[in-house]
Amino acid sequence: MIDGFKVTPNQLSALCGAIGATQNTLLSKSVLTKRLQSSNIPIWDSGIKAPPGYYVKGPNKADWLYNCLASEINRSGHSCECVARFVEVVFDPVSYTAEGDRSEYQRILNDTNKVLLTMGWEIGSNGDLHKVVPAETLSEVDR
Repeated sequence: MIDGFKVTPNQLSALCGAIGATQNTLLSKSVLTKRLQSSNIPIWDSGIKAPPGYYVKGPNKADWLYNCLASEINRSGHSCECVARFVEVVFDPVSYTAEGDRSEYQRILNDTNKVLLTMGWEIGSNGDLHKVVPAETLSEVDR
């Protein structure tokens, strides 16, 4: 359990944007679905159903991820522990041991840590969250 992990709607949106960015091919929707399931977070269903032969656009990956996590936060009585658990599952280094995955993993980790630093958290190289002094400005985040 991550004591004191809290997330606002804006922070959650930024986290989901970093993890679920469209260009993150390493973290496809199917991979994120598996990580959510590993974190015991139910998969959010948009309810959008296309008639046979038609295509209906659903939410993008980041919005879908936000809805999955926000639904679980609301279901659990507003505990943000599920978000911390999910972040640790996503960044568990054992999932990225293939040589080709490491540069994209590092980029996604850096983008996610920029958001987490504003919250007073950071993902270590071992994939675990730990508390840090919160960054208050974008300059501090970039350092």
